[in-house]
Amino acid sequence: MMPDNVALFATIILLLPMIYFLLAAPAFLLVRLDIPPVALLLRAMFNGYFLTLAIAGVIGTIAVAVAGRLVLAIGIGLIAAFAASSRRWFLRQMDARLSERCWRCRCRAPAATAALGWHAEQCDPACRYRG
Repeated sequence: MMPDNVALFATIILLLPMIYFLLAAPAFLLVRLDIPPVALLLRAMFNGYFLTLAIAGVIGTIAVAVAGRLVLAIGIGLIAAFAASSRRWFLRQMDARLSERCWRCRCRAPAATAALGWHAEQCDPACRYRG
């Protein structure tokens, strides 16, 4: 039996962002994530991954629904909905973790206090940037 071309196309469209993330993510195992540009790059990669997966899922859902395969369309639509909702939650969690550290000395003082010059009041007593 020949595979349905539309279903095969939708599956390939959905697999492309997943394969990209699979190939790009291991590079972050080789660097320290407490370096601000690396952490922001990782955040941008997750943002792009979830956004691309949601868009690819919507395209795949529409293509499969037009072809008349409603059960497969619901399955791909659920993947797209999960990617969209996970993106919002995951980026909020990542932003909270990124903002809770002081990038100058990596203590637990909020990064905003260091930027505003209030670092000495909330910083760890052992911090070298303290007053």
